Amino acid sequence: MDSTLQDDLAVDILEYMVENPNAMDEADGILAWWFSRERIKAGLARLEVILSDLVSRGLVVAYPLTGERIAYSVNKERIDDIVRIIASHR
Repeated sequence: MDSTLQDDLAVDILEYMVENPNAMDEADGILAWWFSRERIKAGLARLEVILSDLVSRGLVVAYPLTGERIAYSVNKERIDDIVRIIASHR
């Protein structure tokens, strides 16, 4: 398993999801509610790229909603792996 993530924001997202395993939201909701706008200075496009990467790694699950919207949640089967990834980045 590749435990290297290229962005601290990816680690922050995973950490939040592990601490709140029932959390689920769309990218704009994650930006608006999970993190303060001051903490995340990047835009929605960067966040969507990171979420896509986390989904491709199997760490986060994407749930299609109506239209082109997608909600994201932690892959609960990978929480132990995620905790190790977070620890290696802190």
